Amino acid sequence: MATKSDRAPRVGFWFFSIGKDKALGALVLESIHQGATAEQIIKAIFADKPVSKIRPRVAEKGRFIFSKSQINKYQVNVPSSMAILVTWVD
Repeated sequence: MATKSDRAPRVGFWFFSIGKDKALGALVLESIHQGATAEQIIKAIFADKPVSKIRPRVAEKGRFIFSKSQINKYQVNVPSSMAILVTWVD
């Protein structure tokens, strides 16, 4: 009997969560962008900007990473205009 998780693909936001028998893929967050965002906040603090005036921020960049095996398993079609931007695993 198929479980609910077998009927719908999972998505993942971290590189290590995507692959065969894992998540199908997604726009993956990359630590380099998160580090750059943190650096901007730290520079503001070192420039004596009051911490209460610094708004929370998140990295706004990532990379499309998809699993070929999961794409095939769930019969998902990736548009060709998007496929050129994808990093494929497995």
